[in-house]
Amino acid sequence: MTVQRHRQSLLAASISVRLVLVGFIGLALRLFLPSRVAENRGEPTLLLGNGPSLAQDLNKLELKNYESVAAVNFFAATEWFDVVKPSYYFVQDTYWFDENNLREKASLTFDAIRKKLSWEMDFFYPAEFSRSTVISELSEIPGLNLRPLRHHSWPPFASLVSAVDLLPQFSSSNRKIVHRLWDMKLASVPPVGVVSNALFELILSGSKKIDILGLDMSMVLDLRVDSDGSTQFLPKHFYGTAVTPETPLARTNTMSNSYIKIAKKFESFYLLEGYARHRGCVVRNLSSFTLLDAFRNN
Repeated sequence: MTVQRHRQSLLAASISVRLVLVGFIGLALRLFLPSRVAENRGEPTLLLGNGPSLAQDLNKLELKNYESVAAVNFFAATEWFDVVKPSYYFVQDTYWFDENNLREKASLTFDAIRKKLSWEMDFFYPAEFSRSTVISELSEIPGLNLRPLRHHSWPPFASLVSAVDLLPQFSSSNRKIVHRLWDMKLASVPPVGVVSNALFELILSGSKKIDILGLDMSMVLDLRVDSDGSTQFLPKHFYGTAVTPETPLARTNTMSNSYIKIAKKFESFYLLEGYARHRGCVVRNLSSFTLLDAFRNN
């Protein structure tokens, strides 16, 4: 048996085991937990991503059309922060909480929140960092409400019923089971990116309508190969273009694995498109440029 066939056999076995697991979970849900109808808030929410198109889209933004705005990553360190005044703010990656080597952009972002914040803002972060020095310092900022996301710290069980490689194999009935698990925070969409994570939280919170700007998904255009044949990643986003190549998306530093990683980012939004329908939420990607076809027909 070739290595490829062996991998395919292992994947098929993994899918079979997890499908059986989801079936048992679904039976338990039907027997012991009633189905819940999403209670949606009526006001529209705007989610700002990282894509380079956000720079021009913000100039055309009609803030009066939105009751609340959600921002991510370094947005606070820009001139738009105290213009938009986001109600929700999301960070996810571990570099935000590296107390021994806090990156310059992270420090600038936290300093900007400390100096500019004059309104109430909910700050969402992975609960595993609740005891960090960074969170302790942020807790002293007036108006900043810390919101730890605890399901990001759940054991591997969560990934068994949320994995990107698995959900496309599910029937529509099994997907409904997974959606109900997400409703009860027993599992969550794979946290492959801060924007998809923020979108999941907004849908889960009961938003009825969500518009997104800066969801370009153009990282697929930012891959390069250097003279030695190694993958380079030179991202372009709302915050500018990286001066030097950043760490490749894939740990093994190959183009094929980098594309696999990007594909998982795309797939997470397709899963969220289905979850939004389950919750009765309309999500629209209004980015002036995007490579993502999810949410385009809403």
